[in-house]
Amino acid sequence: MSIIKENPDIFGEAPFNPKESLMCFGLEIAPSWKEPFEKGLKKLKEELKRQNKTDFRIVQVKEKFGSMCIHAKNTNEELNKILREIESECSRYCEECGAYGSKLRRIDGWFYNLCEECASKKS
Repeated sequence: MSIIKENPDIFGEAPFNPKESLMCFGLEIAPSWKEPFEKGLKKLKEELKRQNKTDFRIVQVKEKFGSMCIHAKNTNEELNKILREIESECSRYCEECGAYGSKLRRIDGWFYNLCEECASKKS
């Protein structure tokens, strides 16, 4: 089962209307970022429960300029802080191999989040 289907309280119910949520395209991120993303979702769910917040929704999760971007609606300061923590944690993993300790690199005009080894293969 997918992360999205397992968490309707965070993403909403499929099928998604593209005018309201771009989750119809799924998680547009590196496979190596899915595990830290799922760990972050646990913290997010705890905070949503603590706040008794039911109208929050993640509407897009994508890679942009070598980093994870999470877009949500009906957020607040604490929820935004957790979303930025998730993005930051995922950026520590190479988008190619999943190695911890990657960094943002620009190769041939494109931005990637890569470890040293994967960066040397791309350049």
